[in-house]
Amino acid sequence: MDYYSNENIGNKSGTVLFKVAKAICDIHIHYWNEEIVTYKYRELLEFYNEEPDIQNALLQAIKNYEACPTTLTHDDLLPINVLCKGDEVRIIDWCHAKRAPYFQDLARLIAHLDGHNKNWFAEEDISLLLEEYYKLLTDSGIPLDKQQYQADIQSGILLQLAVSQSKMGNTVIGNQYLNKMKSLAQTMQNTKCNRNC
Repeated sequence: MDYYSNENIGNKSGTVLFKVAKAICDIHIHYWNEEIVTYKYRELLEFYNEEPDIQNALLQAIKNYEACPTTLTHDDLLPINVLCKGDEVRIIDWCHAKRAPYFQDLARLIAHLDGHNKNWFAEEDISLLLEEYYKLLTDSGIPLDKQQYQADIQSGILLQLAVSQSKMGNTVIGNQYLNKMKSLAQTMQNTKCNRNC
């Protein structure tokens, strides 16, 4: 058993982020499947009755989620569950692992880069992580349109934010999530889903 200090992926970039993308992608490629799964995200729609832009974006995200290829996902991929030792990366705490749409892990990781926790990597590195993951996925032979990939990631992030925000309600962090959701809902209006969404 290796000992890893309490060093998560906070403030890491470059090589470490490429290794995070590779670690996630290797698992996703191995368990890739066209099987469709459903989740109880539709229950969230009622929570956002007074936010029609968010509600419409959530409906689009749910349809996308339900039409996506699936794989084995960690399902709790928060920065605290990605440990580093030098440039080596370990993903820990797999107790919530399940079959879900491939974008679930990256979406959860990105959605919870709140900005209030300075130990996690900077948001400007997100595009690096997403680009590397997409490259690894498509280089493996999995056909995935770049525009659809971007729509998938946006859908996943919105769903993750909605789950967290609905639990936190009118708190400082809950309101941060709500503001992120409003911004993302606007962005999603201009993003085309190429599947039957």
